[in-house]
Amino acid sequence: MVRLFRLPLRFHTIAFVLALLAGPVLLYACSDEPSTSASDATPPAAPTDFVAEPNGPAAVHFRWTSTGDNGLDGRASGYEIRRSTSPLTDETWGSGVLTAAGHCYLPGEMQQCDATGLAPGTWNFSLRIADESGNVSSLSNPVSAQVTALAPPSAVTDLAGFTDSTTVTLTWAAPEVSEGAATAYDVRYSTSPIIDATWESAWRVPNPPVPGAPGRRQILRVQGLHYVTKYYFALRSVTVAPSWSPISNVVEVTTPRWIRTIVDEDDRASFHGFSWHPNGADLVYAVAMAGSPLASRLVRRPARGGEAVVLTDENTGAYWPSVSPNGRLVAFLRRSLDGSEPGPRELAVMKIRPGADAQILEVSSTPGLQTVAWSPDGYELAYATSDAGELRVFSRFNGEDRLVYTAPAGEEIRGFSWSPGAQIAVAVDRRIVLVPPEGGEGTTFVENEFTWVHRPQWRHGGRYLSFAEAITLSDWSHVVRTIDASGQEVTRDSSHFQNLYGFSPDGTMYAYGSYGNRAQLLAVTGPLEPIE
Repeated sequence: MVRLFRLPLRFHTIAFVLALLAGPVLLYACSDEPSTSASDATPPAAPTDFVAEPNGPAAVHFRWTSTGDNGLDGRASGYEIRRSTSPLTDETWGSGVLTAAGHCYLPGEMQQCDATGLAPGTWNFSLRIADESGNVSSLSNPVSAQVTALAPPSAVTDLAGFTDSTTVTLTWAAPEVSEGAATAYDVRYSTSPIIDATWESAWRVPNPPVPGAPGRRQILRVQGLHYVTKYYFALRSVTVAPSWSPISNVVEVTTPRWIRTIVDEDDRASFHGFSWHPNGADLVYAVAMAGSPLASRLVRRPARGGEAVVLTDENTGAYWPSVSPNGRLVAFLRRSLDGSEPGPRELAVMKIRPGADAQILEVSSTPGLQTVAWSPDGYELAYATSDAGELRVFSRFNGEDRLVYTAPAGEEIRGFSWSPGAQIAVAVDRRIVLVPPEGGEGTTFVENEFTWVHRPQWRHGGRYLSFAEAITLSDWSHVVRTIDASGQEVTRDSSHFQNLYGFSPDGTMYAYGSYGNRAQLLAVTGPLEPIE
């Protein structure tokens, strides 16, 4: 720290006024004698007894006998002390580091000053005197001093972090130092553990706080991180470089997935299924407002949140939509609400636009009609009936309606998915059965003794199958399992999903349902860990 000595502001103000009235004046009154004329060309004398002495860690004490304005006569204007790692000369004076400056005493008086905050090492110092006319003395006698380092701060041991979305908030107590407080922090983070050998390769957090007094709570928010990523954070503090503290304790923080609520409690909704659009960006879902539980309507909305577009009117109940592979049509279960009693459920297809006319398909079995899914080529629709426990396929090409699977007596179909490999995965109570779409005997693919299975979904072109498991039918806290074509488990996720509804086409997101105090909810979360 350089100590500067300035004249009172009042004197400078008077000098400024005189300058306006009478031309050039002196800004520093450093002599008891009358002012020297503007033609003064005599420089001050150079001190010959300049001394520099170590004055504790990172500090030096200077002393010398003050010289004069003109040689040894009159008070000079001011002094400068500069330092360098090599002896200073007239040629290298300008590259020296300014270390101290101030006003001069009367000639012959002993003058002293201190400089603190110096980096450790052997420093060469020189002194120069200037008068009010801009004349400067030659360099003083050269001196040197060995500056010792300040003791580094103690290592921070209570660094803590917590995350909210892509921001991590770090907290810690300012470290103890031998004197005063630390002067700076270096906070770093990495996706691999931070140790001495990897410190320099870790990313530096910009704009850390100024260190407070020892023990004071410090807070730093690190923003713009990636979702679902494990980060390591650590810090060091310093008094004067290179007196850096050891690395603090290392904090490990994993950022969460993002979550977008699509249908929430504010909607006071009853939720009746959804389907991803093939573009991977939109959802088509069925929702009924409180007070009209039968008037479920189809809605299209961006998966990451945005404006909702209502597709069907309030006179028709619409449930369990399924978007066609080309993204132009939506199949759903429909019932008329025009009469005094709701009509039976029907299988319908319409274009995905508000108010489009719905085509009613003449299927063989309508009692207990539930859930529908398109074939990969978009020419057929599979649908299930809960009353009969049947899975049937309707051909939009020729109107054929065929039975492909019947659940055993007392068991219920709890979802199905049609793979590009031309087989349908059917969840039947505690097992998943693979059924050929043309009909025939099914093959048990997954069988659980203690858990129920729900809503299977083929992923990655039929190479993987994901499905939800629950211990009881009334337990909505599902575990999501993914298995490969051989039946081996690939991933298991029990994060927070209460009801799996399906993965996005690229597998980076999925939607799930849950229950609030007043309503069924629908949310989308991501990104998901890749399974390949």
